[in-house]
Amino acid sequence: FFNHTLSRWLCNEQKQRALRTVRFDVEALKMKAACAVGAKSCIKMSKIAEGAHNKIYHLEFDNGKEAIARIPCPVIGRSCISQVIASEVATMNFFRSKLKMKVPRVFAWSRTNEDRGSVGTDYIIMEKIDGVPLEQRNHSLTEEHLDVALISDLIDVELLFKTISFSQIGSIYYKEDVETPSLTRAHKPISTSPGIEDDAYSERFRIGPVLDRLFWHGGRDALSANRGPFSDFLSYLIALAQLERAWWKRHGPKYFENHPGPGSTKMALEIFDQIIATAPYLVPKNPEFHEIVFWHTDLHAANIMISSSGPGRITGIIDWQNLSTGIYFTKACLASAMIYRGDLVQSEPLFMPALLPPNYDELSPERQKDAQAQLWLGRRLKRYELQVYNLDPLRLRAILPTQQRLIQSLLGQIPLASQFGGLITLREHVINIWRYWSDIAEESPCPIHFGEDDLERHAEE
Repeated sequence: FFNHTLSRWLCNEQKQRALRTVRFDVEALKMKAACAVGAKSCIKMSKIAEGAHNKIYHLEFDNGKEAIARIPCPVIGRSCISQVIASEVATMNFFRSKLKMKVPRVFAWSRTNEDRGSVGTDYIIMEKIDGVPLEQRNHSLTEEHLDVALISDLIDVELLFKTISFSQIGSIYYKEDVETPSLTRAHKPISTSPGIEDDAYSERFRIGPVLDRLFWHGGRDALSANRGPFSDFLSYLIALAQLERAWWKRHGPKYFENHPGPGSTKMALEIFDQIIATAPYLVPKNPEFHEIVFWHTDLHAANIMISSSGPGRITGIIDWQNLSTGIYFTKACLASAMIYRGDLVQSEPLFMPALLPPNYDELSPERQKDAQAQLWLGRRLKRYELQVYNLDPLRLRAILPTQQRLIQSLLGQIPLASQFGGLITLREHVINIWRYWSDIAEESPCPIHFGEDDLERHAEE
């Protein structure tokens, strides 16, 4: 009930399990939940899911109502858990109230120290969304060709994200949670969109420090760092690189003692110095890419709730944790729920058409059926991409050109640098920036350089 049962670890298992174990006062949580939904008591509470960062419980009450309790695990970062919960609640309420998105209604959460103390943990008690996760109906939708509505609904959700321009890069909070004398950057109105800067939503909400996990994971929460809010992408990128440099300077020697393999503390510091040196040139040239937007960047098939039968209409979008605003260039993406790579049919985003395998006629009837199902999933991706092309062509322009891919690959690898071999991969991305410098800033000399010896050593490592 309290412990992590999803994964096992080959080393440091006790430590890893402790980071994902949360003990709390079950009866106190049930009482708060019952009060929040207008019931006298909670008659049943069961754990229904657990992920890398949270545990999910289903609650049933004596008045027939149901709710979901979301309990964060210490692995999120002990010093920022309360911020994460406060921001997740504010984010859900902002998009539910301002844009009328199908987002769970929040009944109660650990807003005060008293709330946390009485239960023994942070928590969110929220509405149980009708329907089932898309992942449960993915294949049945394809067999019955019932996913046309799904694509249309998903595009509608994504287009809503483009309707509001935000004032800064950071996470969404309630005004009272971040508007303090020590955080003057959070005093700005939440949006720059006409008509929003003075409305009730701008009065209730603010942009505060960014809660993307890459700023807080693996002990980074214990480091003093600039976490925003940021006025532009350059400030954001330099702050991220400086945080990583500080982490490697403090933890690098011990890291390499426990993780024998390629790389060194010296290499890590050099890589992040190179990223900082090139950062001013990595800002996208297209001014349309500079608009600060919010995007749900974790739209995989478990986070999209759809109707349990019939056409796959979206009934809700869940898991708004650790999300933030950012420039359109870094946020706009294709929903991962639409991307499909099967063992028989490959369908890479943007380029590769979905085709049956060359040996289709030689497959068994059962495998041919699998191939047909995979073909439909692959073609669904193409139909989704066509809708994006027709309704949001800027998104594809943010993904395709060489400069964009180089920068996005670099950003994507930074949080993976502390994995085995991650520094080598990150250095490869930095080398690619040097190699393709003419595509990034042809009018300026590249501030970094790699000689033949450097490249040979890199290839060996």
